[in-house]
Amino acid sequence: MTDGAARAVPRALGAVLGALTGVTAWISLGLVGVLDADRLTRVVALPPLAWLAALTAAGVVAGALVRLPGRAWRPLSLLVLPWLPWLPFRVPAAWLLWDGPLEGAVWTVALSGVAIEAWRASRRAADPGGPDDAAGRRPWIAAALMAVVALTSWAVARPRVPAGDEPHYLVITQSLLRDGDLRIEDNHRDEQYLAYYDGALKPDFMRRGRDRQIYSIHAPGASVVVLPAFAIGGYPAAVAQVVALVAAGVALLWLAAFRLTGSVAGAWVSALALVTAAPYVLLSFTVYPDPIGSAIVAAALLALVSCEAGVAWRGGAWIAVGSALALLPWLHTRFAVLAGALGAVLVSRAWQAGRSGAVVRLLAVPVVSALGWFAYFWIIYGTPDPGAPYGAGTGSGLSFVPQGLAGLFLDQQFGLVANAPALTAGLAGLALLAVQRSRLAIELLVVLVPYLSVAAAFPMWWGGYSSPARFAIVIAPVVALPAGWLWTRGGTAVRAAIVAALVVSAGLTVAIVGVDRGSFIYNGRDGHALVLDWLSPLVDLTLGAPSVHRDGASGALADTAVWALAIAFAVALAARLPRLGRALGWIATPL
Repeated sequence: MTDGAARAVPRALGAVLGALTGVTAWISLGLVGVLDADRLTRVVALPPLAWLAALTAAGVVAGALVRLPGRAWRPLSLLVLPWLPWLPFRVPAAWLLWDGPLEGAVWTVALSGVAIEAWRASRRAADPGGPDDAAGRRPWIAAALMAVVALTSWAVARPRVPAGDEPHYLVITQSLLRDGDLRIEDNHRDEQYLAYYDGALKPDFMRRGRDRQIYSIHAPGASVVVLPAFAIGGYPAAVAQVVALVAAGVALLWLAAFRLTGSVAGAWVSALALVTAAPYVLLSFTVYPDPIGSAIVAAALLALVSCEAGVAWRGGAWIAVGSALALLPWLHTRFAVLAGALGAVLVSRAWQAGRSGAVVRLLAVPVVSALGWFAYFWIIYGTPDPGAPYGAGTGSGLSFVPQGLAGLFLDQQFGLVANAPALTAGLAGLALLAVQRSRLAIELLVVLVPYLSVAAAFPMWWGGYSSPARFAIVIAPVVALPAGWLWTRGGTAVRAAIVAALVVSAGLTVAIVGVDRGSFIYNGRDGHALVLDWLSPLVDLTLGAPSVHRDGASGALADTAVWALAIAFAVALAARLPRLGRALGWIATPL
């Protein structure tokens, strides 16, 4: 039986689809206003009828001339949504969501779906059932894409950065360059930060050192990493240095996903889950330890998956991975847990494979670095306690963990997957991996759970004045990796859901960065995400999205459950669509 993807829609039916698309475009150009919120009394304004005629005629011509693939009707069916606010009777308030900027998301998903179906049909016609294209196995393309996205986003949001703790990391860099030490009081007094930060900046510390000097509360690792670039080109060069490391991390993740799945498409899904994720993009051009740490985590994931695949690494590669892990605690104290977990799973893999030499090479640098790390606190504060810079303590505790975990993942303002829906594919893939590759899934959980618990134990789990999910970004590669596994093992409906999630994630990123040059990047803790307020001018979408700050962990979980059920229903419905296509007679789509 001929695959429905390779069959084209008959010209007459294509003309009908084109006409309907043109009419929908005319409606989308109109405006809907609400006069009475209780009765949902609406007033509408439509473009001139001449526009309707022109758009409909253009749709008919395009639909008749362009040979639409057989499955094009699926994504085009989404264009029913912009009609809902215009129906000539009382409609539910939720239907008014589809007027305004959210219409753009519908059109983007629908047209992207048609383009993907056309591409798939052309490939299948050229090489039915052919293998993945070897020419596409180029992780450097993923790295270049990440670099372009990050640098473009930085250029657009430049009036708003550096912000938060970024200037404090750069002050440490300046102190190292000018004075050769970590004492920052004189650097703040001389206002050296004015070279890149417009405003007053006080030293960020809680406790003076044993010599009564001021040392930053922030770890010096990130400051040292960007030091060479900053010395050459100042703040812009430091940003470029971070972007280069993040891009390298995406390339390593691509390689890890390809080695795990054996699929180019699977590798790209994992990589794009990061490249399109707003929390990841927004930190990819910032001088923070988190984006640098994420690149190290990606390198460790490649080593782990290579062990899983039985790929032998040379001694120098193990030393390099160990050196990268040794840097993590110097970037931030909470990363010590991450370094320990990654080191433990890699040692376990190497030891089981009988590679005692690899274990020695992996641990050599971290052991020396750990001694130096504890000595650092002893020399400055007179105690080896890594919590010494925080003075009386951070106020963290296990009681904060449930709310912190809910916030790190689900909160509409600061959550990881709430702002990057594509990463839900990674979580679903991890569950699937637990069934099919249980040891690897357990190892990923060994990395995720301890670190996230430590990050969630901080009463400031949202990371202060920063972009969403700052404390979770470092483990974003771990979440993204199984997305490729889900792609390779999932059916048509699952893949369609992943593509939709990638498109929505990309759209959110564009909106957060692009509207008013990044005005949605930084949220207050009021339970109302700025980007959601913008997306739906007629309906308060923020009230239906999870918010830990507004409703607590239990309320956020309840809202998430509703959304999860709705998405699961949509995926299940999509899985049944091929039967409808076969019933129509002009499509044959075996799953």
